[in-house]
Amino acid sequence: MTRNLLLVAAMILTGAFFSAPAMAQEPQWVETSRDWDVFTTTINGQRACFIVSKPKSYSPEPDSRHGDVFFYVTRRAGVEAEPSIIVGFDFLEGREVTVTVGDQRFAFMTQGRRAFINDPAQTSALITAMRAGSDMRVSGSSARPTDVAYTFSLSGVTAGLNRSARECN
Repeated sequence: MTRNLLLVAAMILTGAFFSAPAMAQEPQWVETSRDWDVFTTTINGQRACFIVSKPKSYSPEPDSRHGDVFFYVTRRAGVEAEPSIIVGFDFLEGREVTVTVGDQRFAFMTQGRRAFINDPAQTSALITAMRAGSDMRVSGSSARPTDVAYTFSLSGVTAGLNRSARECN
């Protein structure tokens, strides 16, 4: 991925999570850990860090019809890890997105172009699975409705999470 594309993704994330009244600093790229990039920012005077990756494969093809697709894990004040997905279209309202790592499945709730883990108590299990896995599959339905699926590499996720933790402690 190019750093410019990832910087745009970082700005999308900060805009997606924080409303207009929030004072967010432009995200700063820290490093690349294989297929994951680490960013930091300051929001309302609080440091926030996140790692982000793009999928290695898209279904249905071509990937240009999906817009920009990113998987994030954010760390900020009071939140050790907040996994989320942002896509270039609206998800089908009322339908869950499924994140699968190995044989473990995690339900994400949708909100427009975003999806967040349904049960925050499952976050630790998802992060553990991501650290141990080699890839992660994300599947859901667009508002059209079209079934979509993405495969993300987990190569570098552990190093990225560790660096994010160091940057935001």
